[in-house]
Amino acid sequence: MFVTSLLSTKGGVGKTTLAANLGGFCADAGLKVLLIDMDPVQPSLSSYYPMTEEVSGGIFDLIAHNLTDPERIISRTSIPNLSLILSNDPNNQLINLLLQAPDGRLRLAHLLKAFANHFDLILIDTQGARSVMLEMVVLASDLAVSPLPPNMLSAREFNRGTLQMLEGLRPYSRLGLLVPPIKVVVNCLDQTVDAREIHDAIRRTFADNTEIDVLRNTVPASVIFRQGS
Repeated sequence: MFVTSLLSTKGGVGKTTLAANLGGFCADAGLKVLLIDMDPVQPSLSSYYPMTEEVSGGIFDLIAHNLTDPERIISRTSIPNLSLILSNDPNNQLINLLLQAPDGRLRLAHLLKAFANHFDLILIDTQGARSVMLEMVVLASDLAVSPLPPNMLSAREFNRGTLQMLEGLRPYSRLGLLVPPIKVVVNCLDQTVDAREIHDAIRRTFADNTEIDVLRNTVPASVIFRQGS
């Protein structure tokens, strides 16, 4: 089982869309995929795909009650091999619960072990803001993917928010939880001069960084994607 999180401390960068499409692609390729919607504020992933079987449980039951019974917390999408744990924390109670729990940031890493015999890949969508929930997801991941639109605000927030958060989690290595390698995906790349210059600057910035890899492939800005969604 391999755990990948989609993360950014900025909202609207394309995490949910990337998680949903990666999940569908991998499921279509024959992998057993579990999507987890860890965004309590805008749980878009929970309604991205039609459901063939929807259970009442979700991330609140998983995190708050340590419930890992697939029959009670895992819903089935209309795509074969693609399952989903819904976001069901509309009052955003989990953040306060995790802040007060002694194992707050460590909890998800231990809970996900229960799914090792059921899934090949777990993809976790997250909220676009720094929180104990996001930090918990990072520490439970084998790999983190960060979509990054080539604009100045997103680039600054990636440096100021996302990278600072990751650096702050490094002391958890003493407990055996390592900060995962980061794959940056330049998302919504258009043909403007500003976008190309920022794209090039992002690549130069991380060219010699062994922990952050800017992927060669980019996601272009195209009206076709909006028409097909």
